[in-house]
Amino acid sequence: MRNPALQHAIEASADPHRAKHGFDQLKATQTSTALKRLSADQARILAALFSGSQALGELLLKHPDWLQQTLDPALLQHPRLEQGLRRQVNAWLKPLLAARDFATALAQLRLFKQREMLRIAARDLARPGDVTEITREISNVADVCLEAVCQICHRQFTERFGQPYHPGADERWEPTQFCVFGLGKLGGQELNYSSDVDLTFLYTEEGHLFKEPPARGQQRGKGLANHQFFKRLIEAFVAEVTRLTPEGSLFRVDLRLRPEGDAGPLARSLASYENYYAQWGQTWERMMLIKARRVAGDEALASEFLEMIQPFRYPRSLAEHIVREVAGMKQRTENEVVKAGEMDRNVKLGRGGIREIEFIAQTFQLLNAGRMPFLPKRCRFCKNSKNTICFPPPRRRRFRRPIAFCATWSTACKWKIICRRTRSPPSAKPASDWRR
Repeated sequence: MRNPALQHAIEASADPHRAKHGFDQLKATQTSTALKRLSADQARILAALFSGSQALGELLLKHPDWLQQTLDPALLQHPRLEQGLRRQVNAWLKPLLAARDFATALAQLRLFKQREMLRIAARDLARPGDVTEITREISNVADVCLEAVCQICHRQFTERFGQPYHPGADERWEPTQFCVFGLGKLGGQELNYSSDVDLTFLYTEEGHLFKEPPARGQQRGKGLANHQFFKRLIEAFVAEVTRLTPEGSLFRVDLRLRPEGDAGPLARSLASYENYYAQWGQTWERMMLIKARRVAGDEALASEFLEMIQPFRYPRSLAEHIVREVAGMKQRTENEVVKAGEMDRNVKLGRGGIREIEFIAQTFQLLNAGRMPFLPKRCRFCKNSKNTICFPPPRRRRFRRPIAFCATWSTACKWKIICRRTRSPPSAKPASDWRR
């Protein structure tokens, strides 16, 4: 191999044999000339990709024209913002929707997702990005893709069946809005490469479809009812998101967190959600809704939904049996899911694992967030994700970022850790100040 930077990068990679095999295959494509001009940084990134993931290496071999973007250290140094991703997608999505070329729009969207995942993986394996940035970027890509599929499917179905309306004030018909909520890792913006997306769907109110805007006081026509329309829309939406094509697929979808699980309707109206959670809402559903976040559709409807579930999600007072129910859920998980001998080794479900940490944090949120409104809000210092308290950085050079702590920790723990990290007690401030 003539380029010494390539040879050094291969030898320093995690799996030199796999990295060399990937380079040999890439040399057989039209990028062989570009390989000879790779810098040391570019060679290191490429070797990290080939040695770190066989699937990503195969994706790059399938699309060698993505090599320049994938290996540009300047583009990999910082994460892409969600706004930039949306602008890029909208630049080609809107003309294709206007031309009613839905198949091309979906194909381009799948290629966009694959290209962005390759770029994110390059940042991850080459180490310019940390875990928080990587999971946030993957979640942003999912948001953009789900929003685009929602627009495509909604456009197709309204052209075919008509626009959904519901009766409003003064016998006027108002357009029925629709939105998609992300739950679980998607809602918490914590997606990883293999995560599925937990979704639930919401529309404004029951009504009917009309081909033309209905007049005031007009009786409903012979079109579909709103719940029938949105059921078909969601089925098409899920089919497109999960479809495997030559351009790849988008995401696996899990709809089991919706009310009544697999037995429940795919979409509900706002009033239906309110009635369900008021009468039959369970403790696990309170915890599940902590991460609920709009990922596609109407923003005003999403805000109304979040305001509606706030008393259920963060009640001002909870009975003591809630803690026992949470402990029971954790015990059932251990008994049913974790195999014998893996309790201390299962990173996700075992003792001290991811699920147990989430149980503890969300239980404290259930107990306290109704009385402490600052808990579910974003940090004003670092714009961090929800459920985090950040303290302004101490006046020392080695602390350049705010110190973040889980909002569910006790006050004593927060003060103790701050004192240990700064080696001096923080200045005395009222609780109303440092808790913001």
